[in-house]
Amino acid sequence: NTTLNTNYLVNYGFVSALNNINIENSADMIIQDEVKIEASNDLVLNTNNLSIFSDNSQVVANNNLNLNVINKFVNLGILKSKNTTLNTNYLVNYGFVSALNNLTINAYDIDNKAGITVVDLQNENQKNSILTINANNLTNYNTIYVNGDMKLNIKNQLLNKTDNSVVNIGIDKATIFAVNNLNIGNEDLGIKKKKVVNDKALIQT
Repeated sequence: NTTLNTNYLVNYGFVSALNNINIENSADMIIQDEVKIEASNDLVLNTNNLSIFSDNSQVVANNNLNLNVINKFVNLGILKSKNTTLNTNYLVNYGFVSALNNLTINAYDIDNKAGITVVDLQNENQKNSILTINANNLTNYNTIYVNGDMKLNIKNQLLNKTDNSVVNIGIDKATIFAVNNLNIGNEDLGIKKKKVVNDKALIQT
């Protein structure tokens, strides 16, 4: 096991553990260049603000990945695990937030400009992955995909928009795609579809 307790962490290197990693950072955490934080089992990261500034950077857990970012998380890198839970106030994603089996994102605002995906390519035929997003506002300019079921519990506005001036995806469209079931809003939680805007984009199963 590896445990890091710090007030300010800038990582340009490699952090790994044969079992678990627990990072407690009371201020800001910056990950730059070709950096990898990898746990063979579980990885827990708690911080105030998190910035991953390189598309070569990876935060990886072979089992469970739990990220708790109090304020803002700007991601240009890759998050991946078997099961990923991300809690933050504001997520701006230019990279990939992913999981093989289950991905849960709890946030106030989410701007997705790249990929939020749940798929196990080695067991793609099983189609039992689950993606759950709980947010006040969700804006998608690129891809949200699950090889299974998707639950979008959005309290205020879901905006799915193709806009090459924001994210240049060529002739492709901003896409929200669930292989099985897609639920927007959750009556059991008292969450109704307050506003859904699909602007030159795709929402499909």
